[in-house]
Amino acid sequence: MKYLLITALLILTQPALAQDKVFTKRIDSWGITTGGDLYLKTKQGEEYIASLDQCPTEIVQEFEFPNVYVKGRFLHNGKAIQFYDRLTRNKGKVNCTLGELRIV
Repeated sequence: MKYLLITALLILTQPALAQDKVFTKRIDSWGITTGGDLYLKTKQGEEYIASLDQCPTEIVQEFEFPNVYVKGRFLHNGKAIQFYDRLTRNKGKVNCTLGELRIV
């Protein structure tokens, strides 16, 4: 777990606001929550969470050097993303789809 930020997030009692999209160059760190959602933190300190639809997150959490690939410049609802291990790029790729992107 050298490069993967795995964190247990406490969801506040206030409803989270929806966000249309996040520019990928603004992302500073990411991780998978204990609930199986994607967690993002921007360079400006904004935090987002998005559900991962049809995604075996337990496999991603086992990667030794995890990384994420996003085609395009923005993350948004329904965006396809791919997780992979930097050591074994051609094996063990996990394709997922983002659910609703929310501000934490």
